[in-house]
Amino acid sequence: KPSVPTFSEWPGRLCENYWRGYQQRVENIVAPGGQLIADPKARNQAINAAYAGLWRHDPRFQWAGLAAFASKQVGCGLLHAAESIDRIHAEYQATEHLKHSARQGLVGLLSRSEWEKRAKIREFEQRQRDYEQANRNNPVPGGTLGAGDGSLSYAQRLYGFAYEMLAMGNTTLFLDVYPLHLFYKERGLAALKDCLASRKNIHGRGEYPVLWP
Repeated sequence: KPSVPTFSEWPGRLCENYWRGYQQRVENIVAPGGQLIADPKARNQAINAAYAGLWRHDPRFQWAGLAAFASKQVGCGLLHAAESIDRIHAEYQATEHLKHSARQGLVGLLSRSEWEKRAKIREFEQRQRDYEQANRNNPVPGGTLGAGDGSLSYAQRLYGFAYEMLAMGNTTLFLDVYPLHLFYKERGLAALKDCLASRKNIHGRGEYPVLWP
């Protein structure tokens, strides 16, 4: 169900009022109640559903159908970047745990207690297995380079940048093109041609600025 515009209409500015209404409806998909969906992956799913829904309800909008698939690929990129960051972090932690276990193991070998010696050896062997598994899971050789306590590795920073840019591009493109489709769907081509040039006038104006690419 379309959201009801909450802004005050500009007197004598029919086209701008149309655009502000459509823009607000689309904003409500990615920012329900004025709050942007914080998780880019969840926001991507909302965008995918909107594109797909437009095409399902009106098969003329083949571009929207294609956009649903293209946006889903963006979602795959978001997942890959997020998982890669986590796996690099897991390898870094496993490396640190292995180093700590090795140091403790050397101390344990000096113990007079055979039980303590065996316990330290078992702990080190487990840490070694944990590290090997984390290393296999990490998609980036040398991905932990530059990592430290509280700081990301070089690879994690690159993945983080890609994650943010994918999320921003996915959202801004949606805010740009989806209102155009809604306008055409509900008001037709003639009205779209008449009002298209007026769309730029709604950017950053008045009491209710719009989200804009």
